[in-house]
Amino acid sequence: KQTNIFKKTKIDKLTIEIAAASTTSTTMSSSTNNMKRKKLKPLVITMGSTRETHISNLFQQPNMKKYFEQPTFSPGIPSRELRSRFTFLKHAANAGIIPKHEWEALTSKEAQEIYNQNPEQFFDVLDILNIPIVKEGRKGSDSDKEKHYSRELWEKAKGINRGRNVLGCFFAHLIAMKTLVEGDYDFILEDNVRVPIVMDNIQVNYSQDRSGDAEEHKEINTSFDMQHDNDTVPICAQ
Repeated sequence: KQTNIFKKTKIDKLTIEIAAASTTSTTMSSSTNNMKRKKLKPLVITMGSTRETHISNLFQQPNMKKYFEQPTFSPGIPSRELRSRFTFLKHAANAGIIPKHEWEALTSKEAQEIYNQNPEQFFDVLDILNIPIVKEGRKGSDSDKEKHYSRELWEKAKGINRGRNVLGCFFAHLIAMKTLVEGDYDFILEDNVRVPIVMDNIQVNYSQDRSGDAEEHKEINTSFDMQHDNDTVPICAQ
């Protein structure tokens, strides 16, 4: 009788252990499934207009909606906006390039009053308001480091001419990277990206094996290229 009780106790203990292991396995499986279900959050740099519409439509496709949330758009920067001193510094401030306290001084009420009296004194407000010059971590000559960084940056950048499109692209990416980190996004794209598409109920996935009908692929790709031929130029070239 004691032996039977001992056996029953061992069986009950084994049953409990199996049940516990099954519960743990189910929990892990559920957790894994939840991780798989998490959609990625894209952040797309765009100038707007039809490009933004194309990207929105792209992520509305069923094979995209399954894995990605709808994109959030980060503004591109047209090169023409970098010709103006104020808008140049505004974008530089948004990109985190110039010290925050300098930008706040340049956009203060006092700065506006000084600027209205004499636009040439735009940067003088930094001295008038005793805004400290940041020297730590800066590179360049000693004379450069004696200037407020916003003044030095503008004096060196205002004559870059054709290089403004590259600088605008650089600013746009810095702004997007700040947004990505602060907003918990997963990746950054430009609005000229092309990924899996659906045309005339035919799904073309560039990551799949292309061993099928070559002429069919060629026909679909040609149709796509003709439709978007003027819409795949990188944003940096704007």
